[in-house]
Amino acid sequence: MILNYEIRDTSSIYGVSDYVEFKVAYTQDSVSREEIISDVGHFSGSDVDEGFVTSVWRELELRNSLYGEDPPYQIDEDGLIVPLKNWRTECPYYMACLIFSLEGNPSSEAGSTTSSGKLFERLSNVSVRNYINGETEVFGYPSTNDIKSISSLMNQTYRNFPIQAKDRGVDIFGWKKADSRQNKVVILVNCASGDNWKSKTNELNIEAWKQYINFTSHSISKGMAIPKVISNNDELEEITLDTGILFDRTRLYKFFEDDEESLQNELAQWCENRIQEVIQ
Repeated sequence: MILNYEIRDTSSIYGVSDYVEFKVAYTQDSVSREEIISDVGHFSGSDVDEGFVTSVWRELELRNSLYGEDPPYQIDEDGLIVPLKNWRTECPYYMACLIFSLEGNPSSEAGSTTSSGKLFERLSNVSVRNYINGETEVFGYPSTNDIKSISSLMNQTYRNFPIQAKDRGVDIFGWKKADSRQNKVVILVNCASGDNWKSKTNELNIEAWKQYINFTSHSISKGMAIPKVISNNDELEEITLDTGILFDRTRLYKFFEDDEESLQNELAQWCENRIQEVIQ
């Protein structure tokens, strides 16, 4: 079946792959290679190159492995992409990332750019926390912690934070204590849910933050969370020169495990509202 959702760029391997993931998750139906050819042809209005579809298929296979041991879909021996998860009850965070990746983060009936972006930050916060197996804190709403209180939570000395600095590119603070002493693993993470994420890859300045908090760790890591998938190793290497550790969709999915029912419910409702807006 043709999903009433337009493939925006039928020449993009990554965009078409996102569309296929969305279709499988939304319809809860298997998708064949032939169906991908049909859908791309329908939206492009022209014949589809077999080599292009092969590249899309390989991308989906690679993503399947990157999602880890419990992926949202599998590719079976009959050549079908089969859904393994009900996004509403099991992984609304996955559907949220797909929607952000496909649609960006514009203001809509489902939520303003700011409120939707905050939802993505909270989603990312869970995955970063599980990745470091430590503690994390979202900077800004819904957290009421300011820099001074976050410094205290991290057992680091607060220096000074000028009001005009705003968040200085940090949306998530993460740390992992070894014991009661200050020396520890520290990571600062920037989140970008919109299409303009590439313009933010160098936004987080570690050296500036050392002026605000007296970090006693010799090495402070930085990271960035995005809803896209960066599967190409060369592209990943280039991007991470600026971002540090990149939490793309596959990593956000792989490390998301949360017992906060309220966040899951908020994500599910946001997805339902956005889907109603984008499905024709």
